[in-house]
Amino acid sequence: MVRSKFPIAAVLACLACGVAAAGAQEAGLTKNSEVGFRRVMEAAQRGRLGSDVVGASVGVEADRARVELVGADGSRRVLLLRRRTSEAAPSRYFEIEPGSGAGAADAAALAAALDEAFTYDPYQVRSYGAAPSLPGVAEAWRHGGWSAAVRVLAGRAAVPAGLAYQVAVLIGTALGLAASLVVLWRRPHAGE
Repeated sequence: MVRSKFPIAAVLACLACGVAAAGAQEAGLTKNSEVGFRRVMEAAQRGRLGSDVVGASVGVEADRARVELVGADGSRRVLLLRRRTSEAAPSRYFEIEPGSGAGAADAAALAAALDEAFTYDPYQVRSYGAAPSLPGVAEAWRHGGWSAAVRVLAGRAAVPAGLAYQVAVLIGTALGLAASLVVLWRRPHAGE
């Protein structure tokens, strides 16, 4: 008897869809990130972002932030922040792109202030979209010890998801269950 390979292919396709849906979420800055950005602005006022920096303003939009450093002479330097996607990023949670009037020294000073201000990941997975890059447990341990490692593990265990993601996972699970039943029913029974 020649058996069809369809049920096995269907199960594998459902698993692939489930894996794709699980990785397809986007991250945005949370409301709680306001506290960290206020700390950065206070650091600028205290001169921690350079001796010529007297203040800073921060604008946040979804998953990006714009930091404007104000010099003692009134000059303005812009740095753009987004979620870190590479190990080479100068900050623990952000990639920093120097913009108008800003240089590498400004980016390095801002990176140090951000790492001091944010003891937690300011990003939250929020909906079905592009896959985020979550920090590793070992990296969290290096930067914050037990408490940071536990926060990373908890964030990975209970990832908030949007409606579209939940529907995709339910459909994938239903298709996988149906394909599994087909495989079981097509199996030859003992004595046949």
